[in-house]
Amino acid sequence: SSSYTTLDALVFGQLAVILCARIPQPRLRQKLREFPNLVQFVRRMALDCLQVEVPTEEVRESERKKER
Repeated sequence: SSSYTTLDALVFGQLAVILCARIPQPRLRQKLREFPNLVQFVRRMALDCLQVEVPTEEVRESERKKER
């Protein structure tokens, strides 16, 4: 079991919004994906603390295609 700090929670909150929010211009998300360690941090913390999986870019693309 991982022990997260208040700073971890703060960083997670900011990064999770960038990774998960549906926004028209996802430049910031694309830039964040250049840092796989940060993406993995968000995925790990989401699973550990919220029991939620953060969708991969492939899953998001598949969902977008279904919506069209």
